[in-house]
Amino acid sequence: MFDIGFWELLFISVLGLLVLGPERLPRVARTVGLWAGRARGMVRKLQREIDREITLADIRDRQIKPQTPPADTSSSFKSEQTSDKPATTSDERNG
Repeated sequence: MFDIGFWELLFISVLGLLVLGPERLPRVARTVGLWAGRARGMVRKLQREIDREITLADIRDRQIKPQTPPADTSSSFKSEQTSDKPATTSDERNG
């Protein structure tokens, strides 16, 4: 989430120790850690809710859209059957 390296953490810790003192620093660090954990949890919960809403919206869209029926192939099938028959001559019909 944050791009904080070792030296940045060390600098913040020393600065916090100088500003807050050794008595209050652990309590403040614990409180900041709890806030960060709660913030991460809230972000995760929000992401899950957004994903769920998007999924539900996709499902609703699929159900609402009318299903297009397949093309009527029976008429093209009948025309192919009649064109496949060999042409008969009048001699064959009569005889």
